[in-house]
Amino acid sequence: MMLLPQILLLACAPQSVALTEAGERIPCLPTTEIGALQIESEFGIFVCPQDPVKQVLATDKEVTLLASMKQDEFASWAQRCSKRGLLRELAKALDSPPPQQSLDQQLLLFDLIEDWGRKLDPLPRKLNRKQRIEYAWKALEKTPPSIGALICGRLKIEIIGPNATPKERLSLADLRRGLRSKYAALQLAACKLSAHQLESDMFRPIAEQSMESRAPLMRSNCATSMLELNSQSALNVWTSELLRGKKSSQRKLAAKHLGNSQQAAAIEPLIVAVASAYRAPGRFTFFGRQISLVTDFDVEVAGAAAIANPNTSVLTEGMVLQVRIISTSVSRAAMRGLNKITGENPGEREEDWLEWWRRRKIGL
Repeated sequence: MMLLPQILLLACAPQSVALTEAGERIPCLPTTEIGALQIESEFGIFVCPQDPVKQVLATDKEVTLLASMKQDEFASWAQRCSKRGLLRELAKALDSPPPQQSLDQQLLLFDLIEDWGRKLDPLPRKLNRKQRIEYAWKALEKTPPSIGALICGRLKIEIIGPNATPKERLSLADLRRGLRSKYAALQLAACKLSAHQLESDMFRPIAEQSMESRAPLMRSNCATSMLELNSQSALNVWTSELLRGKKSSQRKLAAKHLGNSQQAAAIEPLIVAVASAYRAPGRFTFFGRQISLVTDFDVEVAGAAAIANPNTSVLTEGMVLQVRIISTSVSRAAMRGLNKITGENPGEREEDWLEWWRRRKIGL
């Protein structure tokens, strides 16, 4: 059976790590023996036929020591925990309520745990590949985020990418149902495995989720999958949302996705958004009407002819509006995106970035 029950039973037990002859640290049960060629843990089984266990280490002191850097150096803490085999600490952090972790922190935790899923096998070993895939997919319905990440990593090993046979991969129907599922772990797995299998037919529903999902972690992972499936189409979708989206929130999200894409082609649409919000002098438009009124005549008498020149006045009625296509908040999101792609920071105003763009275009 899957090892999920063991995770619940051992959550409060001291965490142990097996140190192999090659120096690799693998989470293990306290009962792991020296010389073992198979390491069991609450997260799965690690097989090391040519790298036996050299030592079993208690990690309580190390966990306490590392906890001091978690608040100020979260990324370093997470990377260190992963390298030291402290998988339980990563799982506890990812499964904590979302307000405790930023989006970037959640993404890092998910990726680190997913990498462990490629090493550890949490699935029943007596099943064939097709059965293991089906078992894992079903298990995603009721798992916490950490176990979902672990299973997602394992599925990327079981499914041999786009070249997998139809019987050894997930069907389009499964992926579509997973993407619409109410289970967060299943949604994330459907998004990531669609890209892993290079399912181009999943691009459109994933694109919709990248803009409409309420979960920031889901939106970000969908954006990454879109880039893996078709980077140019992904940029086109977000550019359209940025410049033509009906809601300011959607425009800001599109600017964020463009910035996170790290694609040079995303710079120009972001600059267009910044330029559209720039308050240049004289950018006004008038809505109303003008009425000409004859108020008097200038009369000159020349011989027998009377020539009269009318004096006219113009009555203007209406309003003058400043032309601004993109709001300030969207413009700031676009500037943050530009900063993320280029690493530049010419200033906080739109004109600073426009001057940067002008100098870039002329090669200064």
